[in-house]
Formats: sequence, structure tokens, C-alpha cells
Amino acid sequence: MLETEWHEGTWFAGRLAQEWLDKGVAANQEEVAALEAELKQKPAQLLIGVRAETVPDRGVLRQIVRFRKRRRAGR
Repeated sequence: MLETEWHEGTWFAGRLAQEWLDKGVAANQEEVAALEAELKQKPAQLLIGVRAETVPDRGVLRQIVRFRKRRRAGR
């Protein structure tokens, strides 16, 4: 998951030597809310892409924390 599109569409392929289900981009509040709701329903392991060239802003960091909490709630 990224907050904006990335030129390499399968950036997640082969990371941590496992298959990943691409949930796309969470670029707006509706997409973030939909992903949070899904995480509350079933256990998940998240792979979140963070670009090394720029520091994530506070909003992105808050989203990561919320996703982590929702993922734990789904277990």
C-alpha cells in the first residue's frame, strides 16, 4: 500500500519472500476508511511502502498507526 501511485506497479513483488495481495493506493479518506474497515474484519499482515527520498508527513504516519491498530483489532 502506498499513499500515491508508484511508477513500478509491482513494487511489492517478492518482498520478504512471500506473495502479497495488492490493495492499491489509499489516497483519500474514503479509501483509507475502506481499508481500515477491512482490517477490522479479518487478520492481515501489512506491507506498507514508504519512499526513502522524502520523509512521510504526520498524516501518513498517523495512518500507519491506525492501520496497525485496526490490524490488531481484526485478530
